[in-house]
Amino acid sequence: MNKKDVSLKGTVALNDAVEHLENLVACLKAGKVCIQNCSDHVTLEPQKQVKLEVSAGQRESKESLSLKLSWHKDTSDDNGLALRISTDEPVEAEDDAETVAAGTESDPH
Repeated sequence: MNKKDVSLKGTVALNDAVEHLENLVACLKAGKVCIQNCSDHVTLEPQKQVKLEVSAGQRESKESLSLKLSWHKDTSDDNGLALRISTDEPVEAEDDAETVAAGTESDPH
């Protein structure tokens, strides 16, 4: 099988980026993703188990978010990653300790 790659970098409006991601999610759910840039294209068929890599960075004048999915055609193992993606920031560890302490004080047992 020949190696095929398609890549694209550019600046788009956030709404357009969200629309591309929503299309990607729909294609992943359907089990087939075709990425096209001009006349080049790659059609992928994600497996039931995929490797997921998420990284986020924050600097003084720039923020970034990267997502990477990869898979082998015959993969069957499950890592069960403890990943959570939301709009809510996590409660700090000190706040957790205070919450536990407050809960313990009010517990009659």
